[in-house]
Amino acid sequence: MNELKDPSQNERVLLVHPTGNQNVRQAAQALYESGKLAVFYTTVAWNPESRLAKLMPAKLQRDLGRRAYTNIPQELIQSQPWSELMRQFVGRTRLSIHNTDEKSFFGVDAIYRRLDRKVARELKAGLISPTALYSYDDCALHCFKAAGELGIKRIFEQPTVYHRAVEEMIRTERELNPEWINCLSGVNDSADKLARKDEELRRADAVFVASSYCADTLKLFPEPLNKPVYTVNYGAPTPGPQKRLTRRTEPLRVLFVGSMNQRKGISYLFKAIEQLKVAHEFTLIGGLNPKYKCKPLTEGLGRYRWLHSIPHGEVLREMRAHDVLVFPTLYDAFGLVILEAMAQGTVVLTTPNSAACDVIEHGVNGLVVPVRDADAITSQLTRLAEDRDSLYQLSEAGRQSAAERSWARYRAEWAGAIDECLQALNEK
Repeated sequence: MNELKDPSQNERVLLVHPTGNQNVRQAAQALYESGKLAVFYTTVAWNPESRLAKLMPAKLQRDLGRRAYTNIPQELIQSQPWSELMRQFVGRTRLSIHNTDEKSFFGVDAIYRRLDRKVARELKAGLISPTALYSYDDCALHCFKAAGELGIKRIFEQPTVYHRAVEEMIRTERELNPEWINCLSGVNDSADKLARKDEELRRADAVFVASSYCADTLKLFPEPLNKPVYTVNYGAPTPGPQKRLTRRTEPLRVLFVGSMNQRKGISYLFKAIEQLKVAHEFTLIGGLNPKYKCKPLTEGLGRYRWLHSIPHGEVLREMRAHDVLVFPTLYDAFGLVILEAMAQGTVVLTTPNSAACDVIEHGVNGLVVPVRDADAITSQLTRLAEDRDSLYQLSEAGRQSAAERSWARYRAEWAGAIDECLQALNEK
């Protein structure tokens, strides 16, 4: 008697993402390991073994090495590098041609749209024939249209907070912190861009998100979504060794890691630190986009130790050198720094508007405070400074929690969700 063949084994998934951040890399690896990766479309896919790579200066090799995909065969990757490389070059040189407007030729939005259109063209031309397409926010509209015409299943990942939730947050911030409004991302998004985001969701057959908070924001979609939503939390790096935390007689070492804009709750963090009466040291790590400059932000950065841009390995070392990571975000679909800090034994203090509800139990393996509550941040930091036993217990519990949430676990859970999703779509 012939065994029934698992239909999911015949699935070939086309994965599309311009920059290939950590979770995208893990998704690509999961598809490859399961035999389902048809091809991965991205902008820059650096091959460190190529002849060109060996001729490059060492620093340039290191920089481009961040865009290498060593766990996926080169023949399964299609790249469109030149416009993205020019964007990076122009951004570093601060040439006047570079700006961050969504219509800029070298802007991020343009890079996403070009890759989206390239995939759509190649689908229509029959150059690629997947059974399913998996793409991301701002890079799915045209390829979803083409895939729909060809009967290809369309899976969408919402890697950011749904824009209508962001708009609500912006309206509140305008009232509470008008002097910070220019430091808030999303304020200048055009109506066309927001309409494209809605159309991408509308054309998807299924949606993936990284946190229950992000899934909740989709309830603001203006019509019944009528499609399954799968929540798969991102993973953590390999935990660092048990570390020595500061003693009661030493300053509490406080850290922030993230982009320098109001979306991360920077104004509330500054206020909390200014109110802190116990001995402390405060460090910020993260870049400042010129379009998010405003007087209270630049003044605040000038008062503290600020590391503008350092390699990821050094970020992890800074985490290990600090007692507490404060991440008072107003809205983040996940916030990878949460698990990264926990893996280093750094106690995390964050808000519910992140992955906190999924990965942190307040008072057990981390701390959760309401959004916009500087007093609560100050109170928790004061308690940790005065009770180093509690600090140690939270540190160890957080490190153990991160150890249970490895990227290998993420790949397994994501692959399982993909199988479930594809089966459900096949049965429709």
